[in-house]
Amino acid sequence: MKGILFFLLFVSLSPAASEKDRILYLTFSSQAMKRRMPYVVKLPQTLSGPVPLVYLLHGWGGDEKQYLSINRSLATDLSLILLQPTMEADGGWMDSPHHPDRQYFRMLTELLGAAETTLSAKNVKIIKRAVTGYSLGGQAALRLAAMHPEYFAVAGSVSGIVDVSRHRGRWGLDSMLGDDPLIYKKLSVLYHLPARMARIQDAVPLRIILETGPDDFAFEENQELARSFRRNHVLFESHFNHSGRHSLKFFEQVLPGHLSRLRKSLQP
Repeated sequence: MKGILFFLLFVSLSPAASEKDRILYLTFSSQAMKRRMPYVVKLPQTLSGPVPLVYLLHGWGGDEKQYLSINRSLATDLSLILLQPTMEADGGWMDSPHHPDRQYFRMLTELLGAAETTLSAKNVKIIKRAVTGYSLGGQAALRLAAMHPEYFAVAGSVSGIVDVSRHRGRWGLDSMLGDDPLIYKKLSVLYHLPARMARIQDAVPLRIILETGPDDFAFEENQELARSFRRNHVLFESHFNHSGRHSLKFFEQVLPGHLSRLRKSLQP
């Protein structure tokens, strides 16, 4: 009986049992999408002051709720805020030249101000920001940081699709972007991000963290991006020794460590 009581007491005091993240289901009015768009915010169980904010972008086939089941106390454990928007259709976080209702990159830019206005109204204070994502979400995270380097302190990517042109015919990209190869090149961060990031880092201390593994089909293009970063003298951190194939399960395994590394880079 004493053993049972001790077990119950231990469970009741365990952080995993008592410190689950608080979740907010929110929407904002997007001019780019011409409708209200949903997003989810995961907050630490308690907030005693300003904390970092991480925009977390899902890959193809996901939505704003996809990562809610990954470690339900992640925001609490790392003392940060996770903001998860949605990309509801095929084709990635890009603006389609053929579908007016698929302007997802512009929508992300709108979300930056709108979400933080909402959080401020809820007395949530933010000190620094990061953006990261998985697969096509990683591609978008790097693009977004390059477009708004004054806004983010860190940009991350897990198994990012950094060369969209290699994946034509997958994930609805053809429907989203059409068949002009120049569009694919323009949206492939492999070809334009290194030189641009070198100029950005001359002006602001934007940090980059890339993660993938040798069994991931995006491994080679991420290696090429890393080599191009080195040629352009871009400061970055890479973790390319993860095991596992390109999948949501792989991302679930990598995410806690990846966010922990982002968190260290967001220290005041």
